[in-house]
Amino acid sequence: PVLNGFIPDSVYSVLTFAVLVSLNWPLALVVVLMLPVFAIMRARYFERFRVKNEANRLAQEKLTGAASELFTALKLVRVYGEEAQAAGQLAGPADAVARSRVELIAVSTSFGAFSFAAIKVLSLVVVAGGALLAIHGQVSVGTVVAFVAGVPVL
Repeated sequence: PVLNGFIPDSVYSVLTFAVLVSLNWPLALVVVLMLPVFAIMRARYFERFRVKNEANRLAQEKLTGAASELFTALKLVRVYGEEAQAAGQLAGPADAVARSRVELIAVSTSFGAFSFAAIKVLSLVVVAGGALLAIHGQVSVGTVVAFVAGVPVL
C-alpha cells in the first residue's frame, strides 16, 4: 500500500522537476534547496515520531489488555462488588494512552508547522528569484508562474 502512493508521487515529482529544469535551470536549482530542508526535517523528526508512536502503541496494548481482563472477570467483579476497583485499574492505562497520544500529536503538529514554514519560505525565494529574473528579462512571467505552481507539488 505504501508503494502504491510513493511510486506515482515520486515519478510525478521527478517529472515536474524535469519540466521546471527545462523552463529555467538556474531557478530550478533554488528548488534543490528543498533537499537539505527535508534532510533536516527527517533527522529532527523521524526518531521522535518513532519513539512517540511506539509509546502510544504500547500504552494502547496495555489498555486493551486491562480491558480484556476486566471483561473476562466481569461476573466475578460484580459478584464481589469490586466495580470501583476495576474501573480504577483501567484509569491508569487510559491516562497513559491519552498522554502518549497528546505527545504524538505535539510532535506531529511541530513537524507540520516546520514543513509548512519551510515550503512557504522556499516558495517566497522562488517568487523573489523569479521576479528578479523576470525584471532582468531572463525569464518570462509565465515561467515564474509555472515555478510558483510547481514548487508545492514537489
